[in-house]
Amino acid sequence: MNYHLAQINIGRLVAPLDDPKIAEFVAQLDPVNALADSAPGFVWRLQSDSGNATDIPYSDDPLVIVNMSVWESMEALRDFAYRSDHIRVFRDRAKWFEKAEKPNYATGLICSTIVQDPPFLGSEHSKGLSRGDKPSDKKKAAG
Repeated sequence: MNYHLAQINIGRLVAPLDDPKIAEFVAQLDPVNALADSAPGFVWRLQSDSGNATDIPYSDDPLVIVNMSVWESMEALRDFAYRSDHIRVFRDRAKWFEKAEKPNYATGLICSTIVQDPPFLGSEHSKGLSRGDKPSDKKKAAG
């Protein structure tokens, strides 16, 4: 059986997404997501029609946002997170997110076949993605 690595991280913003305090973070969403989409070992990421997950509610608190992605391996995730331009955004996270009082991220192995329709998501978020498809492939096919 083949496995992929799923990651989730949850953060509470210091201000709403439309607040100027968060503008620098918001401006980097599309470039960083495009970087992830094209990264070696990238499989899938949570996103809505907006192209990111900031408008997918995680809790009743509108300042809490979630990021979830699937990678072929821990090495692929590590290379993206710490050896690509993503590291610049990661280093600045204290400007946009409150300091977490408890663990706010997790990783785990998942069977590679469930990427087709992840059970931890409603079908509205995984609709149109097939196993192995990248969000960028979906956009190309739709365009």
